[in-house]
Amino acid sequence: PGAPASAETDKPASNAAEPGKSTPAPPPEETEVTAKKVPAQAPGSPPETPPASTPAGAKPGAQAEAFTAEIEKKKAWAKAASEKIQAAFFTYEDNDFLVHSTLPASSREMKLLLFNLKGLKKTIAVVIGVSGSARIWPDKLQLVLLKSEPEYERFANMVDAIQSAKNPEGAYTSGSHSVLLSPDSDALARILGETALRRLNGSEKWVAWWLEQGVAELVFAQSPAGQKKEHYANTIKYAADVIKAEGETLKIFNLLETPSYKDKDSTRNRALALSLVHFLLKKSQGGFHDLIKTLKSDAAPAPPPADSKSKEEFNAFHLSYISFQEKAIESSFRMSLSAIQERWKAFTLQSAEAIKAQETAEEKKKQQQQQDQNKAKKGPSGS
Repeated sequence: PGAPASAETDKPASNAAEPGKSTPAPPPEETEVTAKKVPAQAPGSPPETPPASTPAGAKPGAQAEAFTAEIEKKKAWAKAASEKIQAAFFTYEDNDFLVHSTLPASSREMKLLLFNLKGLKKTIAVVIGVSGSARIWPDKLQLVLLKSEPEYERFANMVDAIQSAKNPEGAYTSGSHSVLLSPDSDALARILGETALRRLNGSEKWVAWWLEQGVAELVFAQSPAGQKKEHYANTIKYAADVIKAEGETLKIFNLLETPSYKDKDSTRNRALALSLVHFLLKKSQGGFHDLIKTLKSDAAPAPPPADSKSKEEFNAFHLSYISFQEKAIESSFRMSLSAIQERWKAFTLQSAEAIKAQETAEEKKKQQQQQDQNKAKKGPSGS
């Protein structure tokens, strides 16, 4: 079920993204694909090169050249990878994506993957408030789709030095590329959602995990896989349970001021991030989009270079980021953070109760329908 309209008194924008609503996918044959084979490269090619960092304030021309150089490095890495597993890649490339596959371009799987990518991009554009022509991935999101589980495992081992990549989602990310076993993997929506803000419109400005994860979870909730699993409803109910259990000890600052989190806290933090991001969108879609613009603007603190390993350097940056982010949130929503905290918690608790009430009503309706069917089978005499 989608988020209940009654959970927040502020009227959402008419085009606000709503979990649980999406356009059914047409047959994969309707997606057009152009592809080219990647020529083989000599054995022993160098491993994938980390992305070069673009300095803050770089001129547009220099920035475009830097992104072009990164794309070329990704293509060179793909050539080396195809040689390592001794399999030819078919490559699809557009303004956003660089997709390599051992499956033919005409295959159902490749067409379905491209259809899913384009659909998810549209969802992301609505959530983060950009046009369809926005440069969400100016360095192009790189994906590899493999034809079988043995090939998937072989690729993980030989190319990415991963002993085994088996997991329920059939996907993994290593460096700047993600590898898929299925074109409709649950991981796909999260991969796109988590990376959507990192270089939005060419900006290298840092974005905190709660915003990245919140966007990713909301995008997944609106995907066909997320709707099938009732991800929004289940996640909001879990977030409400966390809020009830932790009470006053749970502060909005716990999310805003934490630079990262441990894997064991992943489920909890993703649920809280989704609930906070969706609350902010419902509170003011324009305010949420303004927040993203501010955090990605030239006025935002510049993060340390990508190759910096200095904790002191990052900590100094993060202190300035915390202050900037908090002021940006209060300015975008015209509310203090303490007020936002209370309304976010209330929104989540009310949403969870509305979802439970809807689920109870649906269950009663099913039971009544079953009883009516049983009576109809027995007939008027009850025999």
